[in-house]
Amino acid sequence: MSTLEPPPGGVAVLADAIDKKHVHEQPQTSTPILHEQSISSTERPLRVSSTRQKLSDYFTIFCAGFALISDGYQNNLMTMSNVVFRTEYKKQYTSAVSTRVSNALLVGEILGQIIVGLTCDYLGRKFAIIVTTLMIVIGGILATASNGPTISGMFWMMTVCRGIVGFGTGGE
Repeated sequence: MSTLEPPPGGVAVLADAIDKKHVHEQPQTSTPILHEQSISSTERPLRVSSTRQKLSDYFTIFCAGFALISDGYQNNLMTMSNVVFRTEYKKQYTSAVSTRVSNALLVGEILGQIIVGLTCDYLGRKFAIIVTTLMIVIGGILATASNGPTISGMFWMMTVCRGIVGFGTGGE
């Protein structure tokens, strides 16, 4: 019988034999070894108190809800701003400019979902959350402070900054 074939009792017998072999193998020494001492520090399971775990769960729910609110806020912000920009900049704020500024957030969200989704496994989720939150804050501040040598330049700066905000909200 080769090593790849199951024993006559089937796979369950083989699994039981492997479990028994690994469970009962203990190094024989003159002094007893506690179970936690025989496991390296990288293999020890982390023990988190139930209170801390509950707080962590609530914090995760709060952050997810806040991200959803932030996304909705950013999407609706241009709906109100479009009215103001059409009134203030009748000639410069054309439908093409309005569409470009509004859709920059959506394009950024799609790119953020793809790129952050693929890279957060390598860089870590905490790092990804911090970077995306900073992108939302910094992009929002820059979009609010948009200016340029021309009115068209101001709208281009707003478009790029809203794309940065979109990348952050998509990555959340």
